[in-house]
This record gives sequence, C-alpha cells and structure tokens, in this order.
Amino acid sequence: MSTPLIEALEHVELTPGTYCCHVKGHWVEVRVRKEQPLLAKPFDESDVMLDPWFELPGLNAVGRCEVKAGIELTVDPPDVPSEWAGD
Repeated sequence: MSTPLIEALEHVELTPGTYCCHVKGHWVEVRVRKEQPLLAKPFDESDVMLDPWFELPGLNAVGRCEVKAGIELTVDPPDVPSEWAGD
C-alpha cells in the first residue's frame, strides 16, 4: 500500500528547515517553511505580446529531399588595406 506524502508527514514533528534523506536508492529533500511560498503565475495567453510569423510542423511531419552534388562555391579573400594589416 502506498501512503501519500501529506499523510506520511502529518505524523512527523516538523520545524522550519531542510531535511534530506536516502530512501530506496533515491535522495529525498523536504523543505519546511512557515509562510506559503510564492508560486509562479500560470501562463496566460493574454501575456503573449507577439504573434508568431511562422508555423512549426507537427510532431508527425515527415519530409524527404534528394541531395545532389553541385558546383563548389569559391569565395575570394577580401582585400585588406595594408594600414589595417597587423605587422
């Protein structure tokens, strides 16, 4: 039978602080506070200020393309003035 964490902690005398222990191969950390922690505000669509300008493909999007060798692109080195060149 599995005991919910709340029920298990109801039987323990807790004082503010952090408790850490090793249980069944896992490290468990419990933080006890006197005041309620500030929780993150849930995401609200009205908070979005920009509309996306593209659509991402779905998870099942599959595409195939055929790749062929082409001509090699060569780039001419830039002309650097002699006064800019380091000695």
